[in-house]
Amino acid sequence: MKLTNLIMGCLLLISFSTFAHPSKDQVISRLKKSNPQIFKVTCSSPEKRFEEGINKWYFGTTCHIRTEYPGVTRIYRGNERYIGKSYEKSLLGNSYYEGIPNPNVNDFTPIIADHFFQLLGSEFNYIVGTELPKYELVEGQEFLWGNLNYVTGQFELIYYKRNKDVDNGGVMTLQTIRKVIEISFSRSEDGLKYDPKEKLLLNGKWINDPNKHLGGKTISTEVINKKPITQEEYDGYRYIKDILLEESVKEYLATLPAVEIPTFNSENHVIQYVHELMIEGDKKKIEAVLYHMTPSYYYDIEASKVMNQNGIEFHEKIITDAEMYTEYFCQHPQIKSSQAGQISFYTRDLSSYGRIQVFQAKDLTWRIHTVEYPASKGDWLTKSQAAGDSNCGEAIAVSAPVAVVKYKTGDRVKGKYKGEWYDGTVSSIDPVMDDRYFVKFDNINGQWLTADAMEKGGPKSETETSSGEETKKDKKSKVNLSGLKNRIKIP
Repeated sequence: MKLTNLIMGCLLLISFSTFAHPSKDQVISRLKKSNPQIFKVTCSSPEKRFEEGINKWYFGTTCHIRTEYPGVTRIYRGNERYIGKSYEKSLLGNSYYEGIPNPNVNDFTPIIADHFFQLLGSEFNYIVGTELPKYELVEGQEFLWGNLNYVTGQFELIYYKRNKDVDNGGVMTLQTIRKVIEISFSRSEDGLKYDPKEKLLLNGKWINDPNKHLGGKTISTEVINKKPITQEEYDGYRYIKDILLEESVKEYLATLPAVEIPTFNSENHVIQYVHELMIEGDKKKIEAVLYHMTPSYYYDIEASKVMNQNGIEFHEKIITDAEMYTEYFCQHPQIKSSQAGQISFYTRDLSSYGRIQVFQAKDLTWRIHTVEYPASKGDWLTKSQAAGDSNCGEAIAVSAPVAVVKYKTGDRVKGKYKGEWYDGTVSSIDPVMDDRYFVKFDNINGQWLTADAMEKGGPKSETETSSGEETKKDKKSKVNLSGLKNRIKIP
């Protein structure tokens, strides 16, 4: 009987200790004793959770903590965990500050302008208008200080988008959009690098760092107005990104030297000009010339010289190591090979080569297709420099312009391919280089050819059948003849 009572007592004691928990006042008292700077604590009612085979009690707490700065309070929200009435640990929470003077919103204007695309993402590409819309602090919203020098606010942005509803008969509207974005800013003594451990800097400088993410968390987006517009009005609304790009490119072009592109009388004349430009090695001048002679497919807006990404890379590839060009090539290098629109040059030590290729566009202006050259600064460069001018050649022959015959789709021609002339038909014309044609040969695979490798041809051979196919005998004899031509020299 006594043993039974003892067991029951132990069970009751265990049960009581498991289900018992401290009062809120006891939790608050322990927190205040743990940190004398805590002057106010609010505590939630306990929440029981069964973990690791026992009941645990969680108390949500908010502590108001004095700081060394008069009127500035740190607010810390976390959880206290107890087993029974015994304190176990304080769980990690979050904090913010109250009492720090709000910043001047105007101080953020240039920072937001510099990070406009970053904050809006791809949405920026579709905003129309003539100037950037302005961010305004949402009315009634307060700044939240996550740290002494790190603040977050909610800003609203009103902007316009043109829209064509293809699912509703192509109805066109000008939409007014209201977007609320949460943006964070940080400051430092020098305005360069944020240090979360820095003391309060009331006169610190707000950081405008292109590598630092400002936040840009979208809180809400809504269409607040739709205005019907005509096709003419729709076309008249320009994307702000295009306007800004044009202005930016215009400003940049003003920093480049003025260049006058000569009137060229041949392809070789153009190649000689580009080669001498590279030999001169003035990167700014090279870039200025490139803006005049870059192919149209490298531009998003050619009239304003706004390049696409491929165009940017095209310029960089030519300009970046331009100083190496004169190290590798003589002013009059030995020519490795020459064909319509391009010449390959040997390096000074004849161990490698470069290439320049040009073409005449449909508007008859000359464009640079390729400028290739070695850029290595290792042994190749040393050997090239050691060779000096010992292997230089003659100046590039600049011939008078040659009248080039123009062909159209369906014309019968003769085309020169691998040293032989073949009959064929023009099946298509290069959309960029209009003196380049795809010739579908009668008896071999078709090839792209330039006009200087073509001449007018006659009708299809009478040896062909009415269906346009040769007899097996004729085909076999031609194949055999072709094979002989590859093996022996036929006079």
